[in-house]
Amino acid sequence: MEHRTKRDHKLIHLVSEFEAMSETGNLTYLDERTFYQLIGYYEDEYLIDKALEVVDMALSQFQYRAEFYITKAKLLLRDHQMSKALEIINEAENISPFENELIILRARCIGALGKSIEAFELLDNIKKIATKNDLIDIYICESYIYEAQKDYKKMFLVLKHALQLDPLNTEGLERIYIAVELSKKFDESIKFHNEILEKNPYNFLGWFNLGHAYSCMGEYDKAISSLEYSFIINKNFDIAYMDCADLCCQISDYKRALGIYEEANANFGPDSELLVLIASCHLKLENLISAKANLFSALRLDPYNDETYFLLGECYLKEKSLHNAISSYKKAIKIEDGREEYYEGIAKAYVQLGENNKAVKYFEMATEIAPEQEFLWYQYTSILVKLNRVEEALDVLDDAEFYAVGPELLYCRAVCLSLLGRKKEALVILDEALVDNFEMHDKLFELDPSLKFDKDILSIIHYYEGETKM
Repeated sequence: MEHRTKRDHKLIHLVSEFEAMSETGNLTYLDERTFYQLIGYYEDEYLIDKALEVVDMALSQFQYRAEFYITKAKLLLRDHQMSKALEIINEAENISPFENELIILRARCIGALGKSIEAFELLDNIKKIATKNDLIDIYICESYIYEAQKDYKKMFLVLKHALQLDPLNTEGLERIYIAVELSKKFDESIKFHNEILEKNPYNFLGWFNLGHAYSCMGEYDKAISSLEYSFIINKNFDIAYMDCADLCCQISDYKRALGIYEEANANFGPDSELLVLIASCHLKLENLISAKANLFSALRLDPYNDETYFLLGECYLKEKSLHNAISSYKKAIKIEDGREEYYEGIAKAYVQLGENNKAVKYFEMATEIAPEQEFLWYQYTSILVKLNRVEEALDVLDDAEFYAVGPELLYCRAVCLSLLGRKKEALVILDEALVDNFEMHDKLFELDPSLKFDKDILSIIHYYEGETKM
């Protein structure tokens, strides 16, 4: 999901005016501040080519301003155009030859091009005379070089040095998040971020990083609380809302997730994707009327979102409005035909309608898309068993063995063999299934209720029942 931010209406108006003038070729003189606003806007929107166009316009007006050359070099670095960035750095050094920022940018470029020794030498040469701000930039630059070398532990270490000098440095905080993910230093990250947050408790990126470190350590309550602090401090920090709500969903706290998604939608919406997430939470909480209301609102904003139609299908399925469910699932498939759950949904609807042959067709399609999903094979074969197409079910189970394994499929195979009169083989498979997962043995009776009266079957079940109680 793309980041959402509250947009400054003045900035939007400025961008619109600029683009209109660009199209007509009636560009007037722009001051430096306006150029930086436009460049920042396009950079935030990940429109690097557009940002580069604007910086070139700025250089045509302010051809001796090293700052615009530095900005262009940074944009080229972000776009992984290292050689072009070096060319711009060379031009900038002709204008401002003693600028430490240019030396640091050069080191980052050549480091990315594999010349790490030369890059570190450049940085070491200016460390002795570096200001505090320069030193922070040097450490951050070193982090890029270490990342290129895949030395993630040193990457983490130098970013700690940078943040010890300035705990609010945005680039440093964003980079250390990456370093922690790559180095797996979650314990150290928790300790370090708690230290810097003690000194500055309003550091929203610090709380965000801490939340993710806690999450990776399985401390979900602490993770959720930390992520909440992050967006409470910065109400425009959209990714914190999303990650926090997603974590709530992972631990099945859908009520809490719902509140976060609704707050995000109030801040950044109306947004179709957020409305779909809100609807998903309502669906989990069995609030079907609210779920559908949000889905219909999402469709008005974006009528081509397959997830919206799928969730509508799920709502209708729960309401037993089966033909509406099938219609919604089919609309989802028309937009996106590669999601197995969409076919599974239609199949379930047909099962409830008693149209099992149609259900078989859609379960088969679901297994073709996601053959690794054991439960899809089980649903597929169980319908075949109910249709008394037992030989076919056994063939399907043979196909399933190439992709998925699990106790459900073993129980299903045992039932098929029993129904085909291959009792000894059935008991061997049943023995394996009971060892694998005794608690699932009721699957036998779901597929073939007559087995409740089979003495051999009951005997082996009672044996393993005794074993599990020892």
